[in-house]
Amino acid sequence: MVNSDILNVSNPVQFDEAITSSQYHTYLPYASTGYGTDDEIRIPIQNREALTLPSESYLIIEGNFDKPVVNPPVAFPATTKLSYNGLAHLFSEIRYELNGVVIDQTKNPGVTTSLKGYISYDTDEQKIKTTEYMDANTGQFQIVVPLNHLFGFCEDYRKILLNIRQELVLIRANVNTNAYESAANDHTLEITKISWRMPHIMVSDSERLRLLKILNSDPWLAMGFMTWELHELPQVNRTTKHTWTVRTSPKLETPRYIIFAFQNNRKNTLGQTASEFDNCNLTTAKLYLNGIPFPYDNIHVDFPKNHYPILYNMYARFQSSYYGTEDRPLISYADFKTKCPMVVFDCSRQPETLKSGSVDIRIEWETAEAMQDNTSAYCLILHDRVVNYRPLSNAVQVQ
Repeated sequence: MVNSDILNVSNPVQFDEAITSSQYHTYLPYASTGYGTDDEIRIPIQNREALTLPSESYLIIEGNFDKPVVNPPVAFPATTKLSYNGLAHLFSEIRYELNGVVIDQTKNPGVTTSLKGYISYDTDEQKIKTTEYMDANTGQFQIVVPLNHLFGFCEDYRKILLNIRQELVLIRANVNTNAYESAANDHTLEITKISWRMPHIMVSDSERLRLLKILNSDPWLAMGFMTWELHELPQVNRTTKHTWTVRTSPKLETPRYIIFAFQNNRKNTLGQTASEFDNCNLTTAKLYLNGIPFPYDNIHVDFPKNHYPILYNMYARFQSSYYGTEDRPLISYADFKTKCPMVVFDCSRQPETLKSGSVDIRIEWETAEAMQDNTSAYCLILHDRVVNYRPLSNAVQVQ
């Protein structure tokens, strides 16, 4: 539609010169850090004077597979490769700390980031998010993954951090089986190096003066973002009707989206892809927040007959609801059944009664047949979080 802006022919041309440079700096773990299973890896950024932008930072992980010792020597097994989202499965937990306070954490990041990635990415974004390379002859690999793939904080908060100490904590998983696919089990995976690449922002003199005034006044600076909280039901009962009381959320952690999915005999199982999920002949599912149902109408699906358009529509509409962008789902309708069958509950719009106190989260579902052994249920809750910090006095508050 034509508006009056087309008449402003005398407006001067303006250029944004507030940022003069952006350069990546590499940070490494403490010298005594080990990279073996169950080890804790801490990567600190002690330089408080630097203006850093965590949303654009990324991890580089290098390592290798030990190939079988045979005579004569053979090339590295062609059947061995890093699995989809394999890097995240190398860790059992990752945390982001500011001044020693945990502001965001991702538990079981392999499952968490797989679920979040399936609903968030399109095909173009997926190529950018994680870059992997592995030498087919030697088994040496290098993985580059941005932190906005691992943390809700880095995805949502896209501003600089001012005069604050940061630390990234990674807890290695106790097994590496979920990180790769192989037809043989006679080699091991070893991490040899981990580095954190963080952009340092250089600003103009006027911007530096403005930021210095903010620093000296020492106000509370608010950071709002969506955190990803995963809950697991390790062994689902062998019945067809199920009720799972997931948790009680406090007032300040209002759930906005809940993703529900199953895995059957995938965890720590060689030859299975730990980043994919199973439909388990689900026929209906419903979320209850303090007894209020989401969605209001019942869901009816039949996976053997390829009848699940309601579930796929709930999955495909997440991007427009969460990001306000056009829906471009990563997974097609045909692949949804075998790769990531899930229920995406959109509870971002809630009545006032749910905002006045704690919220009980309950999921009820039915299947066409009894659940099999070694079947786990996962519930990924995306909920609000606000963190405040004071740049001069170094205080941090998590609400």
